[in-house]
Amino acid sequence: MKALEQTYGASSAVYGSGWKGPSAKGPREFDEQQRLNAGSRIAAGIECLFSPWYFSNRLPIALACGVPLIYRRNPGFDQVFGESLADRFFDTTPQAIAMAERLLASDDTLRAQSRANRLFFEENLTTELVARYVVSTSLSRAGKVPTDSRIGGAGANAEPLWQRIPPLVSGGRVHG
Repeated sequence: MKALEQTYGASSAVYGSGWKGPSAKGPREFDEQQRLNAGSRIAAGIECLFSPWYFSNRLPIALACGVPLIYRRNPGFDQVFGESLADRFFDTTPQAIAMAERLLASDDTLRAQSRANRLFFEENLTTELVARYVVSTSLSRAGKVPTDSRIGGAGANAEPLWQRIPPLVSGGRVHG
């Protein structure tokens, strides 16, 4: 974040606790995320926890808002998000700067990524899809087979990418 702030100066804003510098705006209320994303040309994110398959709600909220995005890759992101979002994630600071420059160089690129981000969210991360997965998984673990295609039974759509990740906790043990 510091490198992005140094590169883009006053046109950047950094939200959250612990950030210092001229672009630091401090923490914000949860409900402000949509407004902040909608008012941004791009959003950049770094998770505080660097752990396999972990991402906070900020990532799906940004995708839902359709904001063009660059985000630090956590282990397993390729499995969760697949090829369709691979160019949103960076591993190094130079990669993050190059990604931001590429996005900001073209309004057409910004618009295309905005549409693709929103579409990915709608096809993979909506509350309805997550709820169907939870109900289907719970029924399956209880030894029942869902018969209603709306909750993952016969005739249900292929599961979204995020549903293919192994559980981090099962049987009281942490995996990964």
